[in-house]
Amino acid sequence: MRGLCDDWPDTRCMQVLIVLEANTTRLGEKFNIEKQEAMANLFSSVTPKAAKSIASAAQVSSGVPIPPQSLLPILSAADWEQFTHEWLWFYKNNGTYHDVNKYSGAGDLGLDLVAFTSAKGFDEAWDSFQCKQYGHALQPTDIYPEIGKIIYHSFRKTPPFNQSARVPRRHVFICPHGVGITVGRWLKDPQRFKDEVRKVWETHCVPKIAKELTAPLEGELLAYFDAFDFSIFDDEAAVDLIAIHELTPFHRPRFGGGLPPVSPASPPPDEPAEHESVYLKKLMDAYGDHLGAPVSNHSELNETLGGHYKRQRVFFYHAESLWTCPAFVPPQVLV
Repeated sequence: MRGLCDDWPDTRCMQVLIVLEANTTRLGEKFNIEKQEAMANLFSSVTPKAAKSIASAAQVSSGVPIPPQSLLPILSAADWEQFTHEWLWFYKNNGTYHDVNKYSGAGDLGLDLVAFTSAKGFDEAWDSFQCKQYGHALQPTDIYPEIGKIIYHSFRKTPPFNQSARVPRRHVFICPHGVGITVGRWLKDPQRFKDEVRKVWETHCVPKIAKELTAPLEGELLAYFDAFDFSIFDDEAAVDLIAIHELTPFHRPRFGGGLPPVSPASPPPDEPAEHESVYLKKLMDAYGDHLGAPVSNHSELNETLGGHYKRQRVFFYHAESLWTCPAFVPPQVLV
């Protein structure tokens, strides 16, 4: 532009520069307008849709309910173990297990929770449950160490693997995300599972059993490994855990959701039953205090107190009926 204006008068050059500047400004304004229009087409104002139904008091208080299985992954490792213990309580309560013991911690030998089928403990059939609170479905590298511990310690008869029932009837992996595709397939194919563990025994199993341990698959250990029943290994899906946990008195205190409906209570019999005696004795004492004279039998009550007496017996039976609903029974009473 400078060379073009060398032969022009200064006034002419100034006019050309003014025109160019004006055109540049117009082009810039046009570009900004087009840019704003494009942005307007790309992003539009959004107005939240009105709710189709009126929110309940519980929803306003606590928010939209979150399914329990969606909450499992955020439990701490300690809470995950406690949740599993609560789940096992159901089986203890229905007689499947005699007792459930916790063995987690350093030196647990791969046993977190152990469920005994009788008072004889490890001398009769027992099941073990391995709690794995991981952020992913269990992969082969997650379970190799646990398989190694069960096999090696039962081979060595390390206590408690030295008792009559040397190996658990079932060894179950409990993870909020379940098991991955590979592990899931292995659990359905015990022989293939054994073959895969055999390949990595010295690289993925032995180092996790104990530091500086040397335990090649040979001799008696190899024979024991070959005879070991890999079908004892199993898993539980999160949805199945919740389905059973929901039947325990621990479920609603942990996950919320309100209390279940209660069946109508039976009406009180005409003649008081034996289990009412203590309550009715206290009730007669209260009537005596009110009247200023001892009352030993409901037949001595006037019409007003007689009606009150009948209602209190109905309320008593309503209260007693709650003991038949597990969700209402305090866990410390049931355990």
